[in-house]
Amino acid sequence: MNFVYIHKKDREEMVNQMKVLCYVKGGKIPQQVGRVLNGLGTVKLFSTSSRDSFQRELLSEDYDFVLIDYESFPEELERAIAWLNGVGKQVPLIILVESENIPSITRYLNKGAADYVLKSDLSHIPHILEREKREKNLQKQAHRLNQLIRESESRYGSIVESSQDAILVVQDGRIVFANSTVSFLSRYSKEELLGMEFSNIFESYDGEREYLLRKKGGEVLIMEASKGPIQWLNRDATLLTLRDITKRKKAEGKLKTLFNFSLEVNGVLELEKLKKSIVQHLTPYINGSSIHFLFLKNNGAKIETWSRGNKIGGTFLLKKVPKSIETILKENVPKEFHNDITKRLGLPQEFRRSSLLWIPIRYQRKAFGAILITKKHGEPFGEDVKELAMTIASEMAVALENIALFQNLRRALSNLQKSYKLTLETLVSSLDYREHETQFHSIRVARYATHLARKLGIKTEELKYVYWGGLLHDIGKIGVPDSILLKPGTLSDEEWEEMRKHPEIGYKIVKTVDFLGKARDVILYHHERWDGTGYPKGLKGEEIPIYARIFAFADTLDAITTDRPYRSAKSFKDALKEIERNKGSQFDPKITEVFLQIPIDEWIAIRREVLLESTGKIKLVYKPNFVINFESIIQEE
Repeated sequence: MNFVYIHKKDREEMVNQMKVLCYVKGGKIPQQVGRVLNGLGTVKLFSTSSRDSFQRELLSEDYDFVLIDYESFPEELERAIAWLNGVGKQVPLIILVESENIPSITRYLNKGAADYVLKSDLSHIPHILEREKREKNLQKQAHRLNQLIRESESRYGSIVESSQDAILVVQDGRIVFANSTVSFLSRYSKEELLGMEFSNIFESYDGEREYLLRKKGGEVLIMEASKGPIQWLNRDATLLTLRDITKRKKAEGKLKTLFNFSLEVNGVLELEKLKKSIVQHLTPYINGSSIHFLFLKNNGAKIETWSRGNKIGGTFLLKKVPKSIETILKENVPKEFHNDITKRLGLPQEFRRSSLLWIPIRYQRKAFGAILITKKHGEPFGEDVKELAMTIASEMAVALENIALFQNLRRALSNLQKSYKLTLETLVSSLDYREHETQFHSIRVARYATHLARKLGIKTEELKYVYWGGLLHDIGKIGVPDSILLKPGTLSDEEWEEMRKHPEIGYKIVKTVDFLGKARDVILYHHERWDGTGYPKGLKGEEIPIYARIFAFADTLDAITTDRPYRSAKSFKDALKEIERNKGSQFDPKITEVFLQIPIDEWIAIRREVLLESTGKIKLVYKPNFVINFESIIQEE
């Protein structure tokens, strides 16, 4: 074999930042290889002498080259090549061999070995390494180049012609290319567009970013533009990509109003504050019209008239809800009335000369009443006003439901000393039922946490705090909007920020309930993690109260073994494996050891008991339409 020697400076560049694994017995050869590679750049040389460590290294690290001593492992070479091919490792393998054994290793070159080097002259190694590295880089570049070419060819036609954006080329002030979307939006044919002055149909609206598109027939669209220089038939031209943002522009005002309204009422638990916010945000859009609230009360109703000063201007009581109002209460759509609404709807005489827009306030199947917008006879109410008012009414309904839940919670907590167990279990199951996939979640995790606390030796008189904390841990979710809580897909960063507020909201609700004691620690800290990456306080290790650390196991166990909108339930075995995997990161290591010793059958027994015991209690709340999913009991293999 002819050796090619390379200047030291060139060799430094060739093997710069390479990682080499040497598979030999003893340390003599690695030392010799190290001396050859020494000073050639950033080269990391690793040595191993057993098959297990050899395979483990290649599976756990990315090596650029492998050197195998033939005389150390004459029977191992073929296995090593076969194993590398079997696991898909494309690592060049170089054989170190004595001159008398060269005929014996020829067949291994045909099976995948890259080359061989005589142990009597290891200086040839840098040349082989450089050659293999160059070939590998060339292969990667060729593959990437072919991929880019194919992608470019396949994209070009579809991007330009099938794009929902309007794409056109302007040269010397005239349109020289326009895709189908330009034709569709402008109502001009492609033949009409070609050669047309750009300024004939496009007018600058907001500098270089937005244009007005004057359609054939006079209608105007607002277009968002991005543009840049290109060469068109070897001459300078401008490429423009335009998107219709007409609806977005018109909706920006309403979206801003709805966003501000949502932020303002999120977590509001006071009815008066809620009504004031609605009047404040609706008034700019109703052109002097008046706002009223109709609330159902027992068998009758109360109507409140609000002035522009955001105060109640008058109150009307209806001892009995007229059948006409009962009829439209069943429909969840806005309605307009223009002729003698006092007779048609049974409203007070003060409304007799008004046109009325009826906006229902409903949460799921529950009717709270309606927002009434009145004005003197004139033009019909615009669709934009109807849409805005309907959205605000939907937000109001959710807030009213939360207020009702909060008031029920306050009443339940005030009587907790007498019948805390039944009251709390029924209440939190009602809250769980709001999240359709988490029936009995709070009762299950409370039982799981109490069971684990017993195993840890927590005093009997202290177990009630673990149980109460488990029951009430998610009580703060009554302050989370349904649009976030029941969202089937992934939450945005802003939505996660709102969701992460529920521990502190829950703590504020119960912090004055003294008898809950240490149970409040679970409510506030149940999302803290052992490694300090949790929330809301980012506590770490034993900074986290013990009952919150115990509860973390119960919450995770139930989350994994219960169906969720985004995945099916897993087995208790899978849950235990996941908890063991997160030992020391999410969970207290010492508690983890105790938890993993508890037989799975005990967890399954608790789950069945909760299901059977809770069914009757929840029927009291949801009768007669209560539905229970008995498949939620996990059957272990």
